[in-house]
Amino acid sequence: MKSSALNVDTANFSLKNVWRLEPNIDATITTHHAMAGRSYPCLFLTAHVHRKPGFYVVNVVAPMGLFALMTLLRFRIQLPDLRLSFSMTLIFIAIAYKFVTIGALPAIAYLTLLDKFVMSQTTIIVLSAFEHGFGHQEYDLIVVWVTVGLWIAAHLYFAARAFAVKRLQRKQRRTRQSATG
Repeated sequence: MKSSALNVDTANFSLKNVWRLEPNIDATITTHHAMAGRSYPCLFLTAHVHRKPGFYVVNVVAPMGLFALMTLLRFRIQLPDLRLSFSMTLIFIAIAYKFVTIGALPAIAYLTLLDKFVMSQTTIIVLSAFEHGFGHQEYDLIVVWVTVGLWIAAHLYFAARAFAVKRLQRKQRRTRQSATG
């Protein structure tokens, strides 16, 4: 098994506004034994690409965070029926926004950090609507602070997870560069 690194021209990468392409491609040559007495040479090429988060922060994270934060506006509404309609409207907005942005997200079989963030913000909106249905107006101040606490905790958690993932990617990139260099 031979392994080496090939240089890549990253300047002409057509998707560089969305992805960051590593300057090296790992190439490994092995032998595949298909059946007794027969073997075939195999070449494995591995390109390392990383998604640039700016598009997703501006177009998914910020709006969903603001939709969840808007649940606090319903406490300014005095009429109970209008509160419920406002809460349901926010739920429909969150669901519709998820369907609109689904085309910009990768179709994969597992939940990404971005998917989990969107789910957490949608959960805050739904819990706020349930509170309206089952709660009483005298508990509004408590519910406001619980909602604010959940919103802040979710944002701090996902920001910390995003920075941890970024730090791990940098460490892996340095390890690959030192192995090839």
